[in-house]
Amino acid sequence: MRLWLVALIYTLAFLAGLATLWAVTVLAVLDLFEQRSDSLFVLLMIPLMAALAVFAVVYGLASGRALKWQYWLFAPLVMALLAWSVPKLILLGYATVFQGFVGAVMLVFFGGFLACLKRDGIAVSSEAGM
Repeated sequence: MRLWLVALIYTLAFLAGLATLWAVTVLAVLDLFEQRSDSLFVLLMIPLMAALAVFAVVYGLASGRALKWQYWLFAPLVMALLAWSVPKLILLGYATVFQGFVGAVMLVFFGGFLACLKRDGIAVSSEAGM
């Protein structure tokens, strides 16, 4: 797969993840925050996990990696591990909600990037550098 095509697929998957993050936050979580629910940590996890899941599905399907079992083993583990940090920081008072959102955007990008790494994923011709 050419480098520009991988970059395009990655960018589209990242934008789909951000749109999901925004939509789930606006439609579901903010309404539940107003009700003063006791499960704030779970509520903070919902938009992150939804965004990362959309990213993984879009990138996996578009790049052809969704058919490999290693992708579905590695992607959820890495992204879930990374996504636990933002809600904890907000609830412990180390970050504001805005900083948490910026952190979530970074987690969608870098978590998706880590999940999509593959040594032979980008085939670059050896003649291109000569």
